Amino acid sequence: PIRWATNPTKCLGVSARKSSLVTLVDCPSNRTLLDVQFVPSTNRIIRWAASLDQCLARTDNNAIVLKDCDLTDLDLQFLLPNRNVHFALPWYCGCALLASLLYVCTQKRSLAVVCLVAGVSASAVGATTGLPCIAWEAAMHGRCPGWLQETEDWQWP
Repeated sequence: PIRWATNPTKCLGVSARKSSLVTLVDCPSNRTLLDVQFVPSTNRIIRWAASLDQCLARTDNNAIVLKDCDLTDLDLQFLLPNRNVHFALPWYCGCALLASLLYVCTQKRSLAVVCLVAGVSASAVGATTGLPCIAWEAAMHGRCPGWLQETEDWQWP
Protein backbone atom coordinates (compact mmCIF):
# COMPACT_ATOMS: atom_id res chain seq x y z
CA PRO A 1 0.00 0.00 0.00
CA ILE A 2 0.97 3.62 -0.52
CA ARG A 3 0.88 5.13 2.98
CA TRP A 4 0.36 8.81 3.75
CA ALA A 5 3.52 10.20 5.41
CA THR A 6 1.55 12.51 7.74
CA ASN A 7 -0.62 9.67 9.05
CA PRO A 8 0.74 6.19 8.18
CA THR A 9 -2.54 4.53 9.22
CA LYS A 10 -4.08 6.01 6.05
CA CYS A 11 -3.43 4.56 2.59
CA LEU A 12 -4.21 5.57 -0.95
CA GLY A 13 -7.14 3.41 -1.97
CA VAL A 14 -10.56 3.02 -3.49
CA SER A 15 -13.24 3.41 -0.83
CA ALA A 16 -15.94 1.41 -2.59
CA ARG A 17 -15.78 -1.21 -5.35
CA LYS A 18 -18.14 0.76 -7.61
CA SER A 19 -16.30 4.02 -7.07
CA SER A 20 -13.59 5.35 -9.35
CA LEU A 21 -12.46 8.03 -6.87
CA VAL A 22 -9.12 7.36 -5.20
CA THR A 23 -9.00 8.68 -1.63
CA LEU A 24 -7.27 8.12 1.67
CA VAL A 25 -8.69 5.06 3.40
CA ASP A 26 -7.78 3.18 6.57
CA CYS A 27 -4.85 0.90 5.84
CA PRO A 28 -5.91 -2.71 6.19
CA SER A 29 -4.14 -5.09 8.54
CA ASN A 30 -4.45 -7.65 5.75
CA ARG A 31 -1.75 -6.74 3.20
CA THR A 32 -3.46 -8.73 0.46
CA LEU A 33 -6.48 -6.42 0.26
CA LEU A 34 -6.36 -5.26 -3.37
CA ASP A 35 -8.38 -2.05 -2.87
CA VAL A 36 -5.21 -0.36 -1.58
CA GLN A 37 -2.67 -2.06 -3.86
CA PHE A 38 -1.26 -0.23 -6.87
CA VAL A 39 1.30 -1.50 -9.37
CA PRO A 40 3.71 1.05 -10.91
CA SER A 41 5.03 0.26 -14.37
CA THR A 42 7.96 1.46 -16.44
CA ASN A 43 5.73 3.50 -18.76
CA ARG A 44 4.83 5.92 -15.92
CA ILE A 45 1.33 4.58 -15.31
CA ILE A 46 0.12 3.17 -12.01
CA ARG A 47 -2.30 0.26 -12.29
CA TRP A 48 -4.83 -0.76 -9.66
CA ALA A 49 -4.03 -4.29 -8.46
CA ALA A 50 -7.71 -5.23 -8.13
CA SER A 51 -8.29 -4.49 -11.83
CA LEU A 52 -5.12 -4.11 -13.88
CA ASP A 53 -6.99 -2.46 -16.76
CA GLN A 54 -7.72 0.50 -14.43
CA CYS A 55 -5.06 3.15 -13.81
CA LEU A 56 -4.65 6.22 -11.64
CA ALA A 57 -5.51 9.36 -13.58
CA ARG A 58 -5.84 13.10 -12.96
CA THR A 59 -9.15 14.81 -13.65
CA ASP A 60 -9.72 18.40 -14.80
CA ASN A 61 -10.18 19.51 -11.17
CA ASN A 62 -6.96 17.70 -10.14
CA ALA A 63 -8.67 14.82 -8.35
CA ILE A 64 -7.18 11.35 -8.68
CA VAL A 65 -9.53 8.71 -10.08
CA LEU A 66 -9.41 5.27 -11.66
CA LYS A 67 -9.72 5.26 -15.42
CA ASP A 68 -9.27 2.74 -18.25
CA CYS A 69 -5.56 2.52 -18.99
CA ASP A 70 -4.47 4.36 -22.12
CA LEU A 71 -0.70 4.59 -22.53
CA THR A 72 -0.97 7.73 -24.67
CA ASP A 73 -3.05 9.69 -22.12
CA LEU A 74 -0.76 12.15 -20.31
CA ASP A 75 -3.24 12.40 -17.41
CA LEU A 76 -2.28 8.80 -16.56
CA GLN A 77 1.46 9.39 -16.43
CA PHE A 78 3.26 10.01 -13.15
CA LEU A 79 6.94 10.46 -12.27
CA LEU A 80 7.77 7.81 -9.73
CA PRO A 81 10.74 7.82 -7.35
CA ASN A 82 13.62 5.81 -8.74
CA ARG A 83 14.65 2.87 -6.61
CA ASN A 84 18.13 1.62 -7.39
CA VAL A 85 17.59 -1.87 -6.05
CA HIS A 86 16.86 -3.38 -9.48
CA PHE A 87 20.51 -4.00 -10.27
CA ALA A 88 21.67 -4.82 -6.73
CA LEU A 89 20.69 -8.49 -6.44
CA PRO A 90 21.99 -9.58 -9.88
CA TRP A 91 25.16 -7.56 -9.21
CA TYR A 92 25.71 -9.26 -5.84
CA CYS A 93 25.04 -12.70 -7.35
CA GLY A 94 27.48 -12.03 -10.18
CA CYS A 95 30.16 -10.91 -7.73
CA ALA A 96 29.57 -13.99 -5.58
CA LEU A 97 29.86 -16.24 -8.64
CA LEU A 98 33.06 -14.51 -9.74
CA ALA A 99 34.50 -14.78 -6.22
CA SER A 100 33.65 -18.50 -6.15
CA LEU A 101 35.35 -19.07 -9.50
CA LEU A 102 38.41 -17.12 -8.37
CA TYR A 103 38.67 -19.25 -5.25
CA VAL A 104 38.19 -22.54 -7.12
CA CYS A 105 40.76 -21.60 -9.76
CA THR A 106 43.40 -19.99 -7.53
CA GLN A 107 42.70 -21.48 -4.07
CA LYS A 108 43.35 -17.97 -2.68
CA ARG A 109 40.64 -17.01 -0.23
CA SER A 110 41.90 -13.44 0.07
CA LEU A 111 41.36 -12.85 -3.65
CA ALA A 112 37.75 -14.07 -3.39
CA VAL A 113 37.09 -11.86 -0.35
CA VAL A 114 38.55 -8.81 -2.13
CA CYS A 115 36.23 -9.54 -5.09
CA LEU A 116 33.17 -9.65 -2.78
CA VAL A 117 34.13 -6.47 -0.92
CA ALA A 118 34.84 -4.65 -4.19
CA GLY A 119 31.44 -5.72 -5.56
CA VAL A 120 29.53 -4.43 -2.55
CA SER A 121 31.56 -1.22 -2.53
CA ALA A 122 30.98 -0.63 -6.24
CA SER A 123 27.26 -1.12 -5.73
CA ALA A 124 27.16 1.42 -2.90
CA VAL A 125 29.23 3.98 -4.82
CA GLY A 126 27.10 3.49 -7.93
CA ALA A 127 23.83 3.92 -6.07
CA THR A 128 24.92 7.09 -4.29
CA THR A 129 26.96 8.89 -6.95
CA GLY A 130 25.48 8.03 -10.33
CA LEU A 131 28.88 6.99 -11.75
CA PRO A 132 27.37 3.99 -13.59
CA CYS A 133 25.13 6.42 -15.50
CA ILE A 134 28.05 8.59 -16.50
CA ALA A 135 29.85 5.52 -17.85
CA TRP A 136 26.69 4.25 -19.58
CA GLU A 137 26.01 7.57 -21.31
CA ALA A 138 29.64 7.88 -22.43
CA ALA A 139 29.80 4.32 -23.79
CA MET A 140 26.30 4.00 -25.26
CA HIS A 141 25.73 7.62 -26.30
CA GLY A 142 22.22 7.37 -24.90
CA ARG A 143 20.14 8.13 -21.84
CA CYS A 144 20.95 6.17 -18.71
CA PRO A 145 18.28 3.56 -17.83
CA GLY A 146 16.27 4.18 -14.65
CA TRP A 147 17.63 1.15 -12.84
CA LEU A 148 21.15 2.63 -12.95
CA GLN A 149 20.30 6.19 -11.91
CA GLU A 150 21.26 7.51 -8.49
CA THR A 151 18.57 8.10 -5.91
CA GLU A 152 18.22 10.76 -3.25
CA ASP A 153 16.77 8.36 -0.69
CA TRP A 154 19.24 5.53 -1.28
CA GLN A 155 19.53 2.83 1.37
CA TRP A 156 20.65 -0.78 1.46
CA PRO A 157 17.92 -3.04 -0.01
